[in-house]
Amino acid sequence: MKVLDADSDITHCCKCRQLLTDPRTLPCLDSLCGKCFSEVCHSCSDYLAGKAACPRCGDQFHLPDDTQALPDHGFIDTLVALKKIANQNMEDDMCDKCKQVSASSEAVAAAEYYCIECRQRICARHYPLCSSTKNHSLVSLGVDFEKEVLDRLKSCIPVCANHKGISATIYCFQCNKGLCSECQDMHSGHEIMKLTDDTYGQLTNMVKVLAGSLRQQLDICKQEEGRVQKLLFGREDSVKVAAKEVTDKAVEMTLLIKQECDDLLSVLHSRCVQSVSSLQAVSARLSSFLSANENALKFAEELLEKGSVEDMLLNYRLLNDRVIRLRSMSGDGSVLDEAALKDASPASLIRDVCTSCESKSK
Repeated sequence: MKVLDADSDITHCCKCRQLLTDPRTLPCLDSLCGKCFSEVCHSCSDYLAGKAACPRCGDQFHLPDDTQALPDHGFIDTLVALKKIANQNMEDDMCDKCKQVSASSEAVAAAEYYCIECRQRICARHYPLCSSTKNHSLVSLGVDFEKEVLDRLKSCIPVCANHKGISATIYCFQCNKGLCSECQDMHSGHEIMKLTDDTYGQLTNMVKVLAGSLRQQLDICKQEEGRVQKLLFGREDSVKVAAKEVTDKAVEMTLLIKQECDDLLSVLHSRCVQSVSSLQAVSARLSSFLSANENALKFAEELLEKGSVEDMLLNYRLLNDRVIRLRSMSGDGSVLDEAALKDASPASLIRDVCTSCESKSK
């Protein structure tokens, strides 16, 4: 079952929330527009230390040495292209090239084609310029054409990075590139995978295992978040009920008892602040982990559904590292202190406070 969430579309920038342009994918599998990536890098507090944080999940990543050589991610760029070709759930259906050159008062033509090289939707007026003058590859818009392009991409065989046109026989995970048999010896000692007719099936099974692990971690995280939320809400409600009962009793007493009431309320709230704060902190960590887990699972499922052999080769290690990272995060647990786990009923809280006051009076 796929994870559906209004904020889980991995084709949208995790900073500006718009459809990605010039994507940059981080180790946490969140993606940023090229412009947003530069802004995040230069505005982070750890810029001099060479680190920045993802604006969505907070995971830190190392900054590139050269700001002009930002990390890109072909698979996310492919997903954005497929979404534009499908022409569904878009803010508008206008020609991208017309919008770039027209004045704000001018009417913009509707897009009818998608240019693979320009990564833009274009109208009939721009079609001849791309198809004949620039010799670009264009496809019509619509779900059927998205499927056609997707089938074409998934059937592509990786080629050697050094010898174009020659099929790759291995894939080097250290260098993230396909290589022919002639180039294989240059990468001895690297972690490689031999490419065979069964490679796509093998990669599919490997990604399925990772997706299953993510789904299992997500279910555990949801259960834990629900438990902590229940504890948090119950604790806060119990404090309110206990405070009301103490106040109602105090109203019936003399001014001296009223002062005692104020003392009891002060002790009650002060003793509960720590446990409520602990529950809130655990809830926040679980919410962040849940969001990261959902995003990684969405990425894995999209890779299974729309990824080519090369996409899976490029993404398997990144996805595997993310699963390990999330698994280690879930292993940390949401440790609650003993005070937070004690009976939190109104009567128990009042009895605990009274015992404390009696002990102090002695």
